[in-house]
Formats: sequence, structure tokens, C-alpha cells
Amino acid sequence: MVTGCGGLCALETEACQLVDRLRGVRVCRQLSLVTCSPQEWRCRNGLCVPAAARCDGAVQCYDKSDETHCECDLTKQFRCGHFISCFPNSKLCDGVIDCWDGFDELNCTTECPEDQFTCTDGQCIIESRFCDGYADCPDGSDEPRGCDGGCSKHELQCRNRRCVSNALRCDGHDDCGDATDETNCS
Repeated sequence: MVTGCGGLCALETEACQLVDRLRGVRVCRQLSLVTCSPQEWRCRNGLCVPAAARCDGAVQCYDKSDETHCECDLTKQFRCGHFISCFPNSKLCDGVIDCWDGFDELNCTTECPEDQFTCTDGQCIIESRFCDGYADCPDGSDEPRGCDGGCSKHELQCRNRRCVSNALRCDGHDDCGDATDETNCS
């Protein structure tokens, strides 16, 4: 793999260096392996970064090698997909994407108790606040189209005032959220 100087320098062994500012001349120079101190970690390209920066979720090495092949303390941390970066367990499902691949926010939706409504982001609100004219969920998912009674001819209005397509009636799946579309099916 090559990078720098228009992709002409070898990633692990060379670095692009400006040799003439006026003319903008750059050349590839052989990297000399620097000895890192005990408090530092060596990037694949030979540069040194603070050891504490290894697998902390922030790229310090130009080649991103400080955030790959991470070993985490899985009792206190989780690892993003493909052995990339370690984060404290408190960052799992906190609504903020920390991992490059979004792993920390996947499959986070929880199901609320029967007397509550589950917002799209997993937050629970009291069922009576669904379709009450005020958005209680941060994303407004508790106030879907149809709450005002405006279902179209090809839609069924559920008991909870949500509108769903007539084609979804009696399909074996609770599309209303209150099972109205699955009652009185033969």
C-alpha cells in the first residue's frame, strides 16, 4: 500500500517530505525507526504516540495502526467491530456513536412494559402520551401520521389512532402497536 506524495511513498517505510517550499517539491524519504520511550507506542509507520492513546477511539497514527488489533479488558470495556478501539461499557447504547462502525449503538432498542410506548430510540413513555398531540419521544415517534384522525381511504385507523395500510390487516404481525390490525381475523 502506498500513500503520501500523490500515493508514491510506501506506507510502512517512507514518508513524504517537502524539500522546496517555493516550487512545492516533495520527495519520499526512508523512515528511520525512532526508538519510542516506555510511555510511548510505535505506529506501524515508525512514529511514536503516547501509550495511553493506543485503542482509545481517537486516531493518533497517520496509518491508524494505534486503533487496530485492540485488546480490551472485556469486564470493563467493549471492543468495536474488527478489533478496533476499546471503550468503557458506559458508552454502549448511550445514543452517541463512538465506534467507527457504529457497533456501540447497534441492537440497542429495548421493549417497554405493556402499559408503555416504545419510542424509536428505545425510550419508554406512558401509553397515554402516545398520540396526545405533543411529541414526548425525542424523535417524535409517539406522534405518527394519523394521530389527528387523518387516515386515508386505503388505511385502517388503529385504536391508538395510528394509521396503517389495509394490506397489513390480519397479516400475523402487530403493525398498529396495539394489535388492532390483528383482531377479528378469520
